Amino acid sequence: MTVFDFATNQLVPVGNGVRQYKPDKLDFGPRVGLSWDPFGKARTVLRAGVGLYYDVPLLSASAAMENNPPFATTSTFTYTGIALSNPFVPGSTAALSPNAMTPDYKGARVPQYNFNIQQQAWSTVFQAGYIGSAGRRLAVQRDYNQGVAGVRPIAGYGQINLYGSTARSSYNAFWLSANRRLARGLTFDASYTFSKSIDTASTSGNAQIQNANDLNAENALSDFDARNRVVASIVYQFPWKARRFKLLANDWSMSVVGNYQSGNPFSPIISSLRSGSLNTNDRPDVVYGQSPNLDSPDPARFFNTAAFVLNQTNHFGNAGRNILTGPVLRDADISFLKLFPVRDRLAVQFRAKYFNVANTPNFGEPGNSVTAANFGVVQTTRSQRGDFSSSRQIEFALKVLF
Repeated sequence: MTVFDFATNQLVPVGNGVRQYKPDKLDFGPRVGLSWDPFGKARTVLRAGVGLYYDVPLLSASAAMENNPPFATTSTFTYTGIALSNPFVPGSTAALSPNAMTPDYKGARVPQYNFNIQQQAWSTVFQAGYIGSAGRRLAVQRDYNQGVAGVRPIAGYGQINLYGSTARSSYNAFWLSANRRLARGLTFDASYTFSKSIDTASTSGNAQIQNANDLNAENALSDFDARNRVVASIVYQFPWKARRFKLLANDWSMSVVGNYQSGNPFSPIISSLRSGSLNTNDRPDVVYGQSPNLDSPDPARFFNTAAFVLNQTNHFGNAGRNILTGPVLRDADISFLKLFPVRDRLAVQFRAKYFNVANTPNFGEPGNSVTAANFGVVQTTRSQRGDFSSSRQIEFALKVLF
């Protein structure tokens, strides 16, 4: 494989003192945790913990160097005519687009910390807690040879995919939960999370960065940020014991699973190459005085499209990353279960499951390209048919327990 030499702007083979990146041998990961019963009654517990965690460098980043010339080269020839005697002339080939890696590339480092209080009452454990983390040295991919006014700074090359570890993130959450073990035929688990996740490069390091030379400008809500999330599951075993028609009337139970989640952020984009960066990651300009949010969004007009206009030629747009928020997710599933005992260690269970029982539509993200006809319009649902949060699905099943 070959790596990009930033001093000479040349590809050089690995070996003879040339490395992809310098190994990191100083990762020290201490962890400490504590729990305290302040009243000595084993009903109230305070817990806290902090640790420093690491991830190995991305294998995909290292393996990308195998696709560099001269060991692997892809050329595209464009011409209007062809002669079998000399098929590559007349024509032209695109500039080389090699992969590069920063010499100080490192695996991710994430400090994580939490504090929570647990209280037991009414056969239920209640918990309130804080959870936080601060990601550093996160993987990011950007164009090292990004165009300026339509011209690549390093002649002879097209896009240079630079793999680095300069992205960062932060996550803070307040968490409430209640967990009841099975008692009197009832068990449930419910939680509410109020959180905020911020980073400079979501989507596993391959983020759509507008200005490759200003990663700080990408600092915004994470692609997967969900401000509010509620999850609850309940299982109830019906207590009645009928004397007549026992085979059909007894041993019934019901379960309910519900989910609610705030929408995920997304960015308005420009499909054309207006900034001169030669990358299709441009964002538009924001119209002063126009809020992108609507009081009553609907699929036909989910946000205020008048809040965005095309960015100026050879200038990046001033719209921030992930300043729009997509539709919420709502889903409730109900199951009815009937147990038919056969022998001491053999039974048959009948299951009737109703997924998204209310048939609540969960919409996908609206069109986010300023120049597209569907800008601001929702045209898809969040999930395909049969997947979680899709349209109502009904399933019947028999399960043998032994």
